Amino acid sequence: MDVALVGRNEERLVEAAAQLEFEHNIKAHVIVCDLAKVGAAAKVSARVREMGLVVDVLVNNAGFGYDARFVESDMARQRELILTNDLALVELVGEFAPDMAERKCGGILNVASVAGFMPGPDMATYYASKAFVQSFSQAIHVELRRAGVHVSTLCPGPVRTAFWEKRRCSTHPDFADRARCPLRCERGIQRALPQQGPLRAGCACKDDRARNALCPRAVSWRGRRQHSSARARRNRNADPAPLPP
Repeated sequence: MDVALVGRNEERLVEAAAQLEFEHNIKAHVIVCDLAKVGAAAKVSARVREMGLVVDVLVNNAGFGYDARFVESDMARQRELILTNDLALVELVGEFAPDMAERKCGGILNVASVAGFMPGPDMATYYASKAFVQSFSQAIHVELRRAGVHVSTLCPGPVRTAFWEKRRCSTHPDFADRARCPLRCERGIQRALPQQGPLRAGCACKDDRARNALCPRAVSWRGRRQHSSARARRNRNADPAPLPP
């Protein structure tokens, strides 16, 4: 199966394409596009048609996080997060799902997160964006399954990637021992398309979801606030301060 890689970093895309072609003897196409821009999905679709490609499987993996208290955050950055994590995903599905339904076959894998199962103070928009991905994916799965199109959601926990390092969580005691190597998520992706409902990679992630489903919200929020406060103290290199009640 040939692939088309989409992203805004051309150098990294070309490198990944070369590696895929060498290791798997396939053709890897590169489409440079910033999915945070309005109309990006239509540009990707047009480029795919120009290349004469037919999309059998769509993987929506683009996204980023933003760690800041909402009232103190940069609204332009929040808007970019929503455009990338949610709007681009919806529009890409809108561009390619109709053709899949017409052909009566196809698969869509939307990458969400275990963050979508709980609120995330200090990362409110990111957590909410992943909850949207889960809800949207489950709804369109019901709509498209009779047309032979399978929609799945992958919900990983912390994964040691560039995203992980940028989040500055690699030394966080509550996340470091739970961070999964990319291979674990690769196995999750291999299982995801035939999976009914969201797939969570790793037992610790399943335990987190169960606790958040059973615990009162105040308990869940307080735990998240404790994690956020500890992280903020480390970033400031300051003496620990007591958590406000």
